[in-house]
Amino acid sequence: MTWNNLKITYKLYFSFGVIMLLAAIVAFWSIIGIYFLINDSESMVKGNNFQSTLKQIYVDHLKWTVNLSEFVMKQNENELNIEKNSHNCAFGKWYYGDERLALEKEVPQLKELLNKIESPHEKLHQSAIKISEIWNSNDSLNKINAIQNIYSNETMKYLKEVGIILIEIIDVSGEHVLTDEHLVSQAKTTNYGVILIVIISTIITIIFVLIMTKGLVNPLKKGVDFSKKLADGDLTVKIDVHQKDEIGLLAHSMEEMSEKLKEVVIAIIANSENIASASNQLSQSSQEVSQGASEQAASVEQISSSMEEMGANIHQNSENAKLTEKIAIKAYEEIIKSNNNVNLTVEAMKKIADKISIITDIAFQTNILALNAAVEAARAGEHGKGFAVVASEVRKLAERSQIAANEINTLSKTSVEIAVKSGEMLNAIVPDIQKTSKLVQEISAASSEQSTGTEQINKAINQLNHVTQQNASSSEEMATSSEELSSQAEQLKDVITFFKI
Repeated sequence: MTWNNLKITYKLYFSFGVIMLLAAIVAFWSIIGIYFLINDSESMVKGNNFQSTLKQIYVDHLKWTVNLSEFVMKQNENELNIEKNSHNCAFGKWYYGDERLALEKEVPQLKELLNKIESPHEKLHQSAIKISEIWNSNDSLNKINAIQNIYSNETMKYLKEVGIILIEIIDVSGEHVLTDEHLVSQAKTTNYGVILIVIISTIITIIFVLIMTKGLVNPLKKGVDFSKKLADGDLTVKIDVHQKDEIGLLAHSMEEMSEKLKEVVIAIIANSENIASASNQLSQSSQEVSQGASEQAASVEQISSSMEEMGANIHQNSENAKLTEKIAIKAYEEIIKSNNNVNLTVEAMKKIADKISIITDIAFQTNILALNAAVEAARAGEHGKGFAVVASEVRKLAERSQIAANEINTLSKTSVEIAVKSGEMLNAIVPDIQKTSKLVQEISAASSEQSTGTEQINKAINQLNHVTQQNASSSEEMATSSEELSSQAEQLKDVITFFKI
């Protein structure tokens, strides 16, 4: 994967990592240099301290020797006032203390010399002890010669050896003690190293800045130029960025956006033309619909008037049907009453016929009795003539009564038959009248329902008339809106011409 194809995050991580690494190297080099300077300074301080101590020890021994020499030369002291114990003198305290061990640890080359100086140093102090003992003896005649002899042969000999070894120790320690020139050289080396690393770090940082600038700023400039041209409506512009990091993805997305925008503009141009054409057609259709709605409104008003008249007629028919229903019910009730009266008349005439039958029987019996009376009158002769006349008249009356009774009986039977037929006819008429009454009721109910339906239809027609008028108004508004839409479509086409495709 090339540098340009790396993600910006990785580029930044890598760049800052390198810069931090260089800074760490500079810091590490500086810390190491300072560390060595500190160690060298500590070593130099220790060495200088050792040098000062050794030189002071050397001076102290010289003083010790001077005091001893004065004592030997002057011989006016009662007692030798110098440190005779080799462990308690300044050198002895240092030699048998921790400072000597520290010096041996710091400069191992001195160990042999330090071991070598112990014997002459001890003998030097032994010579001083001998001088002090001889001086304190009673032999005053020979002690001066003895003291001088010891001083010359032993003290000076061992003092010389101790001095030579001390000088060697001082020289050797001086060779291994760091000097100021060494510290300055070490500081310069550290300084030069830091400067060199800083220069290298700066160069590397500049290189990475240039690389990052080339990989980030230049593509961003191209993206800005692309955006400006895109803002000016130039959809033919391309962005020349060939990398796969976030900026490359952004550039690719911007190109895709330009292509999509180009497609949208082309679609808008085509759709605006279609909208303009469709709006014109819609305007014409709206005008036609408006005209048709106006005509429909007029027709609906006529239908509404006709329905109102029809409703009035249906209402009148309903009222007439209700009146007819009442008349039919009343006729049905009268026929029922008449039928009942006919039945009563038939029963009465049957009773009359029965009575007439009785009268006929009486007339028949009377006639028989008259015949018998006439027979008896004929037998009586002259005495029975009057009774015969009466019997003859009674017989005639009986015959006439019988004839009248027969006629009445015949008339009664005929009347009964007629009454029965009338009853049967009335009974036959009653179901028809009932059916007629039911039909009239149904007609009345249907008329009422029809009247209600007519009212609902009339309301619906009124609503339809209102809706039709609204449709007419809406059609006019639609026509106006269509014209405005057509105008806006033309304006949209003019606006879209801003883009170059």
